[in-house]
Amino acid sequence: NDIYTVYQILGGRNIAETLDAISAINAITAIIAIIAISISSQAQNIDTVWFKSHPIDGLASDFIKLLESDGFIKGQPTHTKTVSLKGNVSGIDSCLVFVTPAENTGKVYYLTIHFPVVNNWTDIRNQYLIIKDALISKYGPCMSSNEGFLGSYSEGEEMKALSEDKVHYTSMWGKDMNITLTISKSKSIRLRYKNVANEKESLRITREKLAKDL
Repeated sequence: NDIYTVYQILGGRNIAETLDAISAINAITAIIAIIAISISSQAQNIDTVWFKSHPIDGLASDFIKLLESDGFIKGQPTHTKTVSLKGNVSGIDSCLVFVTPAENTGKVYYLTIHFPVVNNWTDIRNQYLIIKDALISKYGPCMSSNEGFLGSYSEGEEMKALSEDKVHYTSMWGKDMNITLTISKSKSIRLRYKNVANEKESLRITREKLAKDL
């Protein structure tokens, strides 16, 4: 059936020409598939995520000490286990960094960076794109990227749309969404790293505890 279809498309050429055309089509399809697999693999395989030349791993308490040695200042304690720090990230002062430990192990689970508030759409979008390009250079192509508005907004109304949570600028890296970059409703860039291995270890311990108790 496939041969007959191609035979018809080629305007009834002889069978030899038809078979040659099918071989060429299959070769092109194979090349496209190889390229797609290659790009997908690059985007998916992120074994370790880094911040300030430190792997985001180990005990959260030790990681916090590393950040303090880099000049970050620890914030006031909160009712959660997440610890906040304030400091310079890539030349930008007054960035807030939140370190969240995994349950059961105390190892780093999330590292979240909130860049300072920006009240101009062009500036905040440019900041997002610059950080995105830097992450692509370091980790490869995005696993997914959505950049647009919900509904219709005229030029100059972008910040109004952002305050109404109608702006969706988000890029992700890694098959487990290890890295997420977002323009947040709070008029700032949010960059979140997730240590998937530590997350899985914590969940495994939780399941073992439940299995033992139930």
